[in-house]
Amino acid sequence: MLSEQSAVVTGGAQGIGLATSRLLLQSGAKVAIFDLSKDKLSTTCDELKREFGTDRVLSFHCDVTDEEQVVKGFALTKETFGSVDILVNNAGITSPKEWKKTLLINLHAPMFASYTAMEYMKGSSKAVIVNVASMAGFCAIPGNESYSASKSGLIAFTRSMAQSTEGIRFNCICPSYTDTPLLGEPGKELDSTLSFIIEKQGGLLKPEQVSEGIVRLITDASLNGQVLKLTPRKGFHFEKYDSFMESLEKL
Repeated sequence: MLSEQSAVVTGGAQGIGLATSRLLLQSGAKVAIFDLSKDKLSTTCDELKREFGTDRVLSFHCDVTDEEQVVKGFALTKETFGSVDILVNNAGITSPKEWKKTLLINLHAPMFASYTAMEYMKGSSKAVIVNVASMAGFCAIPGNESYSASKSGLIAFTRSMAQSTEGIRFNCICPSYTDTPLLGEPGKELDSTLSFIIEKQGGLLKPEQVSEGIVRLITDASLNGQVLKLTPRKGFHFEKYDSFMESLEKL
């Protein structure tokens, strides 16, 4: 399905990123995994290389807020695999007290990675970028304003880029709370607000569920500018928007 295509997955060593990297490999793609954690990156890539072959997995230690590192990562990916066809902007944090860092990682970094990827995707007939946002972009979370703002911004960025970019598709997935390290250490008790939200949404999603949506947005060439929601109760469902011109008519 994705043979002869090469993907970059940021934050790909664990959680949704790992599930996505694995599914992309299972679908035939070559995958470059960018991650900040050297230990998790090494362990994950060693495991995936044993399973899928050393020639199909590339590990790159990367801080997505370091623009020089990001450029080097894309250059290495193209040099190693011969092309960059897919980008999954997955790396993210949720830290109410570090709002500047949250905006930098969750919004600035995927924007820069997207602009960089576009340069390396020239010549690809199947170029696609998928941004991992969140239902928090629709349901503003009390007490975590920077996270909600970053994800709302990422949704808008995706839709704007899809309308203004030729030859590269842009899509976005918005899962509700998912069982990943982003929630905190395993076994650690969740705060009352988070527990309440998870209960109301019908429990936690699994990373593998989210990765299925991401790969769907990659493989279905008819999808561009789409915002795919995923919740335990409703499953996958697309958010419906007016076109730009329709929106202007309503002003």
